[in-house]
Amino acid sequence: MDRRRFLQYAGAAAISSQIPVAWANTSSPLTVYGPTALPTVLLGIAAQHQSQGQSTIQQAFQVQTWRTPDILRAGLANGTIQASIVPSYVGVNLANRGMDVKLVNIMTWGLVDIVGPKGSVQNLKDLEGRSVAVPLRNDMPDLVLQVLCKFQGVDFKKIHITYTPTPAEAMTYWLNDRVEFTILNEPLTSIALMRARSKGVERVLNLTELWRDIHDHKTQGLPQAGLLVTKSFYEQNTLFLKQLQEELQTAPAWALENPAKTAQIGSKMLDIPSPAIKASIPHAHLAATAATEARDDLELFFSALYDINPKILGGAMPKDDFILAL
Repeated sequence: MDRRRFLQYAGAAAISSQIPVAWANTSSPLTVYGPTALPTVLLGIAAQHQSQGQSTIQQAFQVQTWRTPDILRAGLANGTIQASIVPSYVGVNLANRGMDVKLVNIMTWGLVDIVGPKGSVQNLKDLEGRSVAVPLRNDMPDLVLQVLCKFQGVDFKKIHITYTPTPAEAMTYWLNDRVEFTILNEPLTSIALMRARSKGVERVLNLTELWRDIHDHKTQGLPQAGLLVTKSFYEQNTLFLKQLQEELQTAPAWALENPAKTAQIGSKMLDIPSPAIKASIPHAHLAATAATEARDDLELFFSALYDINPKILGGAMPKDDFILAL
């Protein structure tokens, strides 16, 4: 994949990548959205299973991707997006700003890695004085890095950060040796490692494992993203959401057991080569954990973000009714 396609993948200004409608017993399909990242592939698996008659979901639905957080926020605000996988803190921020939205589940326990030369760092402290490309300032990878640095007593200001407007550009900085490290989400991490294979590089730090270590493995991981719905969408499609959640709960295991088929589904949805999708599956911590079952993990994560800056969450911790009980 050339640089132009990477930039389109990470920063295009339009919703795209619709997968074929999964037809069921109703004629008006719903649309569920997601980012161009691995959790959205779980929606694609559910849709394909329905289209093949292997699902209990009765309502027809289709999956589309949004390319930038701004498109997501605009779509939720104007009603064109009513159900979407979102960064978990974005859902809280929207709710605290008056939007009636609810979190259904968590669909990844963290898919962020720092990549760099093999054996070059053992911990975040080793990044002080070194250069790191970080995509999307004050977005999820940056915020997670800041939180972890604070917990581990690392001086974030001593890390030489180069912020980029898209994840693809952070990867490009790193591939061109303009920085020693970069922080990326899957599947871009796998793509970067494939392209730099001859340089002797690896995932030097996994942020989910760092988060678990900090909390003595009493947390499932970083509740990075999950399915968010508007209240009206839930009220009008309660049965669909329950059935979708049941189907999604089987999708992570199916993805691990069927990596080639999952990569084929993901490649069509995300416009990413199948080998990169396949390579990224074991590293994406995919899940479909009901938000009610992830409440403690969510509160732990949101508290850490709030301590950095309350504005990240829209000025307050989420209210109890932000978590939807299906």
